[in-house]
Amino acid sequence: MYRVPVRYEAFKKSQVRTQLTPKMIDFVKEAKLMFIATTDGKKNHCAIRYGEPGFIKVHNENRLSYTEFDGTGVCDSLENLSVNPSIGILIMDFDKTGLGLHITGSVESIETIKKSLESMYEVYVNVSECFIQCKKYLFKIEALDDVVPTEQDYFTEGE
Repeated sequence: MYRVPVRYEAFKKSQVRTQLTPKMIDFVKEAKLMFIATTDGKKNHCAIRYGEPGFIKVHNENRLSYTEFDGTGVCDSLENLSVNPSIGILIMDFDKTGLGLHITGSVESIETIKKSLESMYEVYVNVSECFIQCKKYLFKIEALDDVVPTEQDYFTEGE
């Protein structure tokens, strides 16, 4: 077992919640970045999602949603969620607090909100557990204004 039993039990009792607290809700509403983790039982997938504050919508303390774009058209996250509704979310604030919020839950539904060459889907998540990401080993990330967009084949060009 990797957990330090006394510390784990104390952390679980003091920090782990089964629904979002008012401070967590405020944190989510201001978020500009999150990582999601999904699996179909064979293939794991981790992806980044970002947008302006409010891109993650809090419907109540037990339910949130976010818009999923088809991006490269691979849609691994959506494919995994269609088989296994379990989702892990890590919301990070690298700008101000250096804090993060872990949320685990299950996807209740995925609704198509636009169907075209670039489809969009609203993913509804029921929260089952949430807790703070310790900032002890995190660092502040500075935004880069002069980033040059790269082509999709940046890492595979010239193979």
